[in-house]
This record gives sequence, structure tokens and C-alpha cells, in this order.
Amino acid sequence: NNVENVYVQSPTTGVWTIYVVGSNVPQGPQPYALVVSGQGTLGAPTTGPAPSVPQGPRVYLPVVLARGALLMTNGDFESGRTGWTEYSTHGWVLIKNAGFPGSVAPRSGNWAVWLGGDYNDISYIEQEVAVSSSSPYLAYWHWIASEELCSFFDIGGVIIDGSTVVDRFDLCTSANTGGWVKRVVNLSGYAGQSVRLQIRAETDYSNNSNLFIDDVSFQATSAASGQAVPTVFDPESTAPKPGANGSWKGDKEKGTNPAPEADPMHLLGP
Repeated sequence: NNVENVYVQSPTTGVWTIYVVGSNVPQGPQPYALVVSGQGTLGAPTTGPAPSVPQGPRVYLPVVLARGALLMTNGDFESGRTGWTEYSTHGWVLIKNAGFPGSVAPRSGNWAVWLGGDYNDISYIEQEVAVSSSSPYLAYWHWIASEELCSFFDIGGVIIDGSTVVDRFDLCTSANTGGWVKRVVNLSGYAGQSVRLQIRAETDYSNNSNLFIDDVSFQATSAASGQAVPTVFDPESTAPKPGANGSWKGDKEKGTNPAPEADPMHLLGP
């Protein structure tokens, strides 16, 4: 499957016509999907011949290559371990469809992210995204299940371009959510730019903390509506990953993430 992205930074108000022209289609017909972000809406599709291309003298303009990205790839993780870079100090697989502790389950579909879950571990998912001026608010659902004391010993958050912290929160007992809670981060300062988006957890040597992530997207407002928090806390949700002991090992829970030569810096806390 191919994905094509057209990003118009300052579109003119009015009706736009979008032509989807297939080429080199050995077997057809083949379906396609068309997505428009921002304030626009799509009308009913019509079929017809491809628009004609004017023939005659051609002028070849200089090509300028710029850093670019899709708005978000695999934000609900239902495509599995694609679209995101996974990192864990101890080599854990982070995007999962099984093996969650206690009553924890993906918010939607079958896949979600399990950060933390081991001691002295830095874990994150990361991808390059385009921040739209019409939808500059990062929204993601998180579930905190921690046994840690509340003094920022274990920390979760969001980092832009590998160093700028734009969201930071304690992973500890009083911060436990008991279920999925929506969190919204204002990234309007990056509107019109492509940035490296990283959702991250950092843990210390004791008292396990889990941070689960699902349904990452961009939205037009800061609203965090639609939250649903279970009223009964499940203590089994704080269990660490099977075999977690703060050392790298290649058991079946740990996939293709290699043992790093050196751990990254603690960017969210001391």
C-alpha cells in the first residue's frame, strides 16, 4: 500500500477539487481512502476520465527538498509495530496486542503501548509528524498504574525533537488513573512544522510504574472530553513485565529492540 500526503500550509478558502489518478495498476479496480484534516469536509466522490495534461513546452523548476511528515501514522496502533520507533533500555517490545497486566486492555481495537514496567528503564515511542495550524493539539489516552511514591521518581511525558519537554507528569500511586484518561498537549508553537514526537516513561530502581498509551491523534481544540475512568482500582495493573529485573535479556517478551550501547539521558527528571 502507498500513502501520499499533500500538505497545504495556508489554503485559500473555497471549494477544492481533488483528483485521484491511478497509474501502474496491474489488477483492478482497487479501493483507496482519502482523508482531509482541519476544517474541510469531503463531498461525494464521482468517477470520470483523468484530467488532461497540457502538452507543449515544459519548464523544469528547481526542486527543493524539505523535511516533511504525515500528520500521524498508526496513531491507534492497530497496524501493529509500524509507523513508530520503539526504544527500551532493556529491549522490551512496547507496541503489544497481548500480555497486559490485570484488567488492562487496549482502549480501542487490539493494540496499545506499554511503557515502563521494568526498573531503571527509559522507554518511548517516537515518530515524525506534521503539526497542522488547524489541529495543533496533541491528544492521547493514557493509563497510569504505579506502586511508586509521589516525588517524580518515575515520570511520564512528551518530548519534541529529542530534547524539548512539552508534557510531564508523575507516575505514582496518587496519579493512578484506574483506566483510560485523555490528555491534551498544546503544540501550536510548532504549527506548520514537522517535528519528532516522543511519548516517554522513565523509571528508577524500585516500586514499579506502568504507563499505557493508546489512540494518539491531533485535534483542533484543547478539549479533553469523553474521559471514562473506572471507579475500582485494579492492583494487578501495577505488575511489572514478566521477568523484569532491570537487566537486558532476550526472552520471548523482548523482540527486535537491540540492547543499546548506552542508555539515553533522563530528560523528564533527575
